[in-house]
Amino acid sequence: MFKIWDKATINSIRIAMYVPIGSGQKVHNNRPSHGFIINDTTSEKNYIFSDGTVLKTHGGDVFYLPKGSNYRVESLFVGGCYAINFDTAENIDCPPFTINFRDNENILKCFKSAEKAWQQRTPYYRSTVLKNLYEIIGLIGKEFERDYFTNEKATIIENAVKKIHCNFTDNELSVANLAKDSGITEAYFRRLFIAKFGVAPKEYIT
Repeated sequence: MFKIWDKATINSIRIAMYVPIGSGQKVHNNRPSHGFIINDTTSEKNYIFSDGTVLKTHGGDVFYLPKGSNYRVESLFVGGCYAINFDTAENIDCPPFTINFRDNENILKCFKSAEKAWQQRTPYYRSTVLKNLYEIIGLIGKEFERDYFTNEKATIIENAVKKIHCNFTDNELSVANLAKDSGITEAYFRRLFIAKFGVAPKEYIT
């Protein structure tokens, strides 16, 4: 799915920005450009497309919103995001997707560097944004190639993750109970969780 981006030519940058809590549009019709976005750690949103597709994004997720798409945004947990909107020389036929990095520090730096250059209009700021955007595409491609976590495995712990988000202040919340609710052993639950989020479940809860 993502290999199409390896040959893409970015021919214009629309904007590189930080979208604060509550300032983004809720409804988008015929999106004017492609967009790569990274959520704040507290942000959780669903993007509900006109064809019925639902893109679920969690804290720290990187995701893609296609040019020309129609969707509405449903905020589940408040938080902002960094976004880069751009056009390509080619027609890119890529569906919306989301990916969670084991370690998103490098890709977050790219988004922040692009946003800073755009907002401050530093010398050659468009080139700086373009450089960071290509780096973002490369990092996403490498993460896809790792293929470390299938959708089937993600489904196993999906309800447990939702329970954590809703009850993380509950002293009764335990890894053992989360694993039991997921129908798997505690050891396997930990392995799946670390594969998905890059940290142990107890650390994630904290």
